[in-house]
Amino acid sequence: MAYLGKGDLYYSYTNLVNSIDNYQKAASINRTRITLFIKSNWGTYFDAGFPEKAKQYYQDGLKLDGDSSAYYERLSDFEFWLANFNKSIEYAKKV
Repeated sequence: MAYLGKGDLYYSYTNLVNSIDNYQKAASINRTRITLFIKSNWGTYFDAGFPEKAKQYYQDGLKLDGDSSAYYERLSDFEFWLANFNKSIEYAKKV
């Protein structure tokens, strides 16, 4: 949880490299919290310029918890941020 908190702190100060590093440490230490890590912090990868990595993490989160509604909601946001508005609406309708 400490590494997760440090990742959040670095993210709030837009230090994305250190944020990602701490999130990965958190995931490697505590596998029971991996879903929380994946689903809460994928935006860091998006903000750091790795949108496909972000999408992959969220797909991994879906495999772990099966929450398709949250998955499609996040994909809607993802496509909106990429200015793919029609795709964003398509995913929003699935929610």
